[in-house]
Formats: sequence, structure tokens, C-alpha cells
Amino acid sequence: EELTCANLREGLMAMEDVLIPAGWIREERILPREGQPGYNEDYFEPDSTIHDEPSVPGLTVNEFGPGTPADGTYIEISIDDQHLWCFEKGELIVDTDVVTGYQGLWDTPCAVFTAVNKDDDYNLLEGKQVCDYWIGFWGQGYGIHDAWRWRVKFGSDYYTFNGSHGCVNTPKDPMIQLYEKVQLGIPVIIYETSEGR
Repeated sequence: EELTCANLREGLMAMEDVLIPAGWIREERILPREGQPGYNEDYFEPDSTIHDEPSVPGLTVNEFGPGTPADGTYIEISIDDQHLWCFEKGELIVDTDVVTGYQGLWDTPCAVFTAVNKDDDYNLLEGKQVCDYWIGFWGQGYGIHDAWRWRVKFGSDYYTFNGSHGCVNTPKDPMIQLYEKVQLGIPVIIYETSEGR
């Protein structure tokens, strides 16, 4: 929390955007507090959710901030590669091309998020489109979802001229796998360049 406050202060002084370290935010969002239903004091182990160094190979503290996953379970999305990987305990379980936000107009946000909600038959764009499977990573507005009803191709440079409204569009079959495997609370790491992989 102190690190986050310091980063925000520096960003405000320099009048720059700031990437917020997500470790303690993720802990607050997914773990019940003492006295709440589901609280288990045995779950809280020292440094179980906050880490000084990332454990995902190739990711740096400067690029993603502390709090990257320790157990090797996470979703990784590269804007440059237009690709999504999902790892479960270090094993690659989903590997697919995607289409992200329309570049320069509805860019997909880059940071360390968490999977915050899941739904099937999810209404997009105020009900104008429906997807079969949805995994939200930032409120109700940004998520990963199938787009087979209106997209025939994924990957490449489509996002530069025919991108999404900020969500991560996937083919149907990989999205079914993702939806079935992903548990709420796992990190969703989104970045522009793949130089850090």
C-alpha cells in the first residue's frame, strides 16, 4: 500500500500515468476478511500474495510491478503479438490468437488485473451483441470473450483497423477451455510489447 501511494505521488508530481502494483489490491478483492463468511485464518501465509520479485519467467518488476503470480497460474495477453496464453501451475492450457481493442480508439488497457467475474450468454454493448462466455478483468466493461458470431479471423494486425471496443476477442473453442479452467481471482497480465517474454 505504501509503495502504491508513493508511485501515485510521483506520477502526480510528474503529471504522468502510473501503473499500480496489483499485489495488495488483488488480496483485498479476493480474500474475505476476518469475521466475513468464508474467512480462513490458515489461508493467510506470510508473503502468500505479495512478492518483491515476479516469479513469472521474463516479467520484470519495472514492467508489471510486484504481485505477479507465484504459483504459475495466470492469463497472459500480448497486444503486439495479438495472442493469449493461459498457464495453470506453469503448464500451458490455452494458447490462442486474439483481437484486442481498436488501436488508438478503444485500446485494451495494459496492467496486471485479476479475473473478477464469469458469465455465459453475456450481453455486450447494451445488449446489441451477445457472447457465449465472458471473463471480466476490469469491472463490467473489460473482459475476455468469444467473438465467433462476428469475427472469422484472429491475430495479425486486425486490431489496428478492426479491433474490439477494448475487450479481448477470442475464437469459440479456446474460450470454452478458458471459461471451464479459469478460477476467479487469477492474474490477467496484459502488455503491449513482447520483448519481456
